[in-house]
Amino acid sequence: MKAGRNDPCPCGSGRKYKQCCLAREGESRAAPKRDRGPGMALSWLDQRFRRQTVSAIDGGFFAAFAPEEVRDALARLGPEYHEMLQINIADYLLSEAIYERGEESGRGIDWVLEAGPALRPEQREFLEALADAPLRLYEVVSVRHGEGLELRDLLDPARSPPFVTEHTASTTLRPGSVLGARILRLPGKSEIGGAVYPLDRMVAAALVEQVRAELEGELEDPADGDDADAPPMDLPPELAAAIARELDREDTPEELEGDAAIAAEIEDELLTAQIRDTWLQSLLFPQVPELVDRASGAPMLLIEDDYAVRDAAALVAALHACPDVVGDAEAGWSRLDDPHAEVARPLTTINPGDRPGRVTLFHQTQSRAEAGREWFERVAGPAVVRGERRSIDPLAQLRNPSTNTPRTDPGPSIPPAELHRVIELAIRRTYANWCDEPIPALGGKTPRQCLATRRGRESVRQLLRTYEFDEARRAEAESREPVSYGFLWEALGLVRDD
Repeated sequence: MKAGRNDPCPCGSGRKYKQCCLAREGESRAAPKRDRGPGMALSWLDQRFRRQTVSAIDGGFFAAFAPEEVRDALARLGPEYHEMLQINIADYLLSEAIYERGEESGRGIDWVLEAGPALRPEQREFLEALADAPLRLYEVVSVRHGEGLELRDLLDPARSPPFVTEHTASTTLRPGSVLGARILRLPGKSEIGGAVYPLDRMVAAALVEQVRAELEGELEDPADGDDADAPPMDLPPELAAAIARELDREDTPEELEGDAAIAAEIEDELLTAQIRDTWLQSLLFPQVPELVDRASGAPMLLIEDDYAVRDAAALVAALHACPDVVGDAEAGWSRLDDPHAEVARPLTTINPGDRPGRVTLFHQTQSRAEAGREWFERVAGPAVVRGERRSIDPLAQLRNPSTNTPRTDPGPSIPPAELHRVIELAIRRTYANWCDEPIPALGGKTPRQCLATRRGRESVRQLLRTYEFDEARRAEAESREPVSYGFLWEALGLVRDD
């Protein structure tokens, strides 16, 4: 539904629509679009390097994918992504693609600045800033609506930019969002260069770890390479002494600065390619994660069975007599797979109902729900009467969180408050042993093992923030309060910042 002039602005600023986004939309339509340089630069490159431009798109921008796969994926791509794709291709042609003429070669933007068309001072200023801006990966720390963003460099926080002026993105991005972008350092301000590569937080975390691993391989000491065990060379004494003195000599500040610049250049090249390829992979070939129960490997389906309690004392006594059941009437009960094991997994969870005289069975798979319901009714007997069953398919919600509704058999869909409770239970059960389980996003280490190093602690923090960000996004789509992951922070003794 379109917002009225006097309605609250849909962007969430708290101001009236006419005083917020509507006013800016009007200014945007009324203001003539002025090319800041990239448009003229691309036109000039296309006129002089037409064949190389086409080759750069197919063999550079899309180089990680087979041409026929790209064609099929582009045909399926929704029109809402076409403009972003065109902007990012243009950014690649200017900032990364190499053009050759005779014996000379260089990036498109370097050709434009050195031998290109006549540019206005502000156009040259913008293009020079773009030429110096690497493509980096950032997390949105805070948003100042309609003004800009505070960003944090995910690979190297020391390279985080100052406040970034960005009118459009600051109305759509939220804290916790992750994006690849070029931050232009212009006189008196910093701003995004145009191209934006939004990434899922989990995907971004894996990307950062991969780049770090590649950097450690690229920048390792040559003495640690394949020739480390080779026999020493037979050198003249004078030359051997000179080499020894050079190895013992400390680098000058200029040499250290040069080494740091080379390391930063290698880092930027690796990160740029990874950001582009990862974004294209998620855009053209999106993967829906497989959600399965860890213990059984069965597809995950969150199921609640509601029961009316006819005889509370008989139910308590029946459950108390079961050796594999722990708990009480106030907190609820859990039937464990092995109550004597150090880490026991719940087979069936019995929770107090949302009103007196009711209990609810909770399971994470269809087969476990059927077995659990049969067991419970056999144990409880006439003390309970079966009610409705409610089920939520988490995979369907991930595919289309805005339109999926829980399946209820029979009865209405789950109210937001009840949905929140069911999902909180599922999250707590799913992550019950998380702190001590190997996590692929942490390189196969457990979160508790990662706490031993500063880098490991930061990786765990980023992973927890990812869980919280994704949960907040799902909760908003489902019109409910997000579930807190504070229990994981507390279990690890982690604070959000050192």
